[in-house]
This record gives sequence, structure tokens and C-alpha cells, in this order.
Amino acid sequence: MADTVVMLNAVQEPAPCYGALADCLASARYEVRPVYLPAYLAGEDEVDMRDAIRLFDRALRQERVIDDRGNLGPSSPFSIISHSFGAVVVRLWMELYYPRGDCPVRHHLMLAPPNFGSRLASAGRRIPDAFFNLGRAMLQEMELGSILLWDLNTMYVKSAKPDQPPYQFVFAGLLPEGGGSAYPKGAGEAESDGKVRAASANLNLLRVNRRGESQEGPRTAFFVFPDYGHLGARGLAGHIEAREWETDVVVERVMQCLKVNSAADYRSLCESHHPRDLRCSQLSIRVRDQYGRDVPDILAEFLVDDNRSDEFVLHARSDSPYNALTFYLDAAALKLRARKAAVKVSRRPFGHFNYGTGATVPLFDRDGALDRLRLGRTAMVEVMLTRSTRGTRFDPGQARPTVGPADHLRGPGYDNQGSVAQC
Repeated sequence: MADTVVMLNAVQEPAPCYGALADCLASARYEVRPVYLPAYLAGEDEVDMRDAIRLFDRALRQERVIDDRGNLGPSSPFSIISHSFGAVVVRLWMELYYPRGDCPVRHHLMLAPPNFGSRLASAGRRIPDAFFNLGRAMLQEMELGSILLWDLNTMYVKSAKPDQPPYQFVFAGLLPEGGGSAYPKGAGEAESDGKVRAASANLNLLRVNRRGESQEGPRTAFFVFPDYGHLGARGLAGHIEAREWETDVVVERVMQCLKVNSAADYRSLCESHHPRDLRCSQLSIRVRDQYGRDVPDILAEFLVDDNRSDEFVLHARSDSPYNALTFYLDAAALKLRARKAAVKVSRRPFGHFNYGTGATVPLFDRDGALDRLRLGRTAMVEVMLTRSTRGTRFDPGQARPTVGPADHLRGPGYDNQGSVAQC
């Protein structure tokens, strides 16, 4: 029986996503099963990613790829090829529906995935087709540093087992600077396919917890293809033509990935094709208090060798109050000309609470050294601010006595002296 490949098509304009890739796979004797998400996913503001994964799971059952219990159906072990935000749908489906690691997927190939979000998602519907015209809820979840993506990537660090299926592969396109889509945000951005940065697609991440302990994410196959964009005839897969597929570099890599059958094969592919010519990196900073609650409206200053510097910051943004702060860095220049980096995080007093003078946190490692700063990837750094009531009305030292002359009860049933009226 031929191996089954599920192709998750975009909600709008499915053809430009993959070009003739489905025909190429069929020519190589794979059984291709196209799966479509309903078109209303793109138009309804209330529909979010959790709705999308339920619909994706239902589509797999209807195609009989999996059975009613979520186990492997009549098909042979299957692989999934996803494009753009569809990759996040598949990743979230695998994490939430198969938390014990019993996922029936053998390979997951992600083409141009916004694994850490896209700068264009915050443009929403203000720009036609800026990000496939998704609804407001999904756009917020695709923003840089969104909490959903932070939690998804945290789960990936904790649960991924690269020595066993599903083997995951990331494909990223690179347009020349100034060659991106003609949008005012992110147009021609360095090391981007016009919509998604290579560093935002890459799943080889670094995670630093609030205690300053750093942890490398699992090794994940990552391939970069210069001169290819996100979508259309110039897209990473949209350019593929059936008559020339045997010599196409993207198709060649897809076929290599689908033939990986062991941890040794996977490690070999990761090491032999990992890109070494990228220069940018992404930094995502999430701020919480001592109780684990997110702290909004943060002021962050990027420090280089103990001095504030924006010299190496290509872009900085917090797309919404509760998103992680995101810095896009010229990491190659930073490593060449600096010894260490840190971020100073503070928040103004708010209501009954204050957060002190803030915190200065070394990045990438406890001493702020740049040894673990890698080019072309994202570092996730968690920062804690202590939430205090000192000097506010909630401060026990400044509270009034529980009952005093001004606290006599008034109203029906009470006399003017505060005693209960006699009936």
C-alpha cells in the first residue's frame, strides 16, 4: 500500500500554496489526501485556533485517515504537509489531542510556518490579504509573541521526542531585502519570505525560565530556500510545476523528508542541511508576576554591555498588551561587537499595585554572555516582576481600624446613633 500524505490546504486560494506538489507526490506513488478547512474560518472574528483544530480533526476522520477514537484508520501510517498558519493548526492538534506521544503522524512538513508569529498579523483587515484575511481571533493568535504561540512552543520544548515520530521539518523561504510583498509593515524585511521571518519559522529555539536557567529546544530539521516567497508563483511551494518537479530543489527536499524512517536518518538530515548563512535572530520576552499572572503594558530597554542601545535592534514590538515583547536583532553584528546583552523590564504603578523599579535580566545565559545566541532562531525569555501593595490602600500597615466613628451603620432599621432601631 502506498504511503498516505495529507495536504492541509489554506482556507483561501488553496492552489497557490502548493503549486503542483500534489501531482509530484502522486507521480512518486504517494497517496495524496487533500484536507480543506471551511472557508468561514477566514471571515468569522469569533473563530479561533481551537475551533480550527477541531475542524481539522473532523476532516481527518471524514477522510478515514484516523478512526473515531483518533487511532490510525484504514490508511497506512500517514504524513502531513501544511502551509503557513496551517502548520500551527497541525502542531496544536498533535499537542492537545495526543499529549501522551501516541500521535499516528509519521512526518510533519511545515512550509513557511509562523511558529512564533508574523509581523503582518497585527495589520489585520486594514490591509487586503495581509495575512489571508483571517478573522480577528486568529489574527491575534498569529501575532508576534502571542500567548497561544508561547504556550505551544513551551509544550514543544517539554514534550518533543526527536528520536521518534512524528518527525518535524521546517521549510522557510527568503526573499531579497526590499523584495517582499508591498505592505507597509514588514515589506522587504531582512531574512523573510515577505510574511514570515526565517527566525520565526525555525523551531530550534532557546528557552530561558524566570530563574535564568536556559534550555535548548529539541533539534528540528530546518531548511532555507533563497529567492522564494510565501505564496503564489514565487512562493516556496507555489512555484512548483509538474513537468519540472524532478529537478526542483523544494520537491527534492520534500521527498528526502518523507523517506526518513529512523532517528539516525533524521539527525543526519538535520546536520547536513542546516543553514549557516543567516544573520538575524528573534527575542521573545514574557513578563509575569510572582503568582504566574501576565503583566501587561511593559517598558523594555535592550542593554548591550550594560548600556542601552538600539543599534542592533531591527524591529521591536508588542502587538497587544498581553503579548510577549518581541525584538528582531542583527545577531551576527551583536555577537561580533558586543560581549553581553540584557533587558531592563519595568512597569509603572497600576491601581492598588506597584512593581518596584523593575528588573534587569541577562539574556541567553545567566551572565548575559552571547555564546548561546544562535543566528536564525528565536529565544524565549521569561521575566518575573514582584507585584507589591506597599504604599497603597492595600498595604496592611496603612489600613484604617475596622470600625471607627465614621463607620456607623446607616439606613433602614438603624437609628441616627448607629444602634439597631427598636421596633
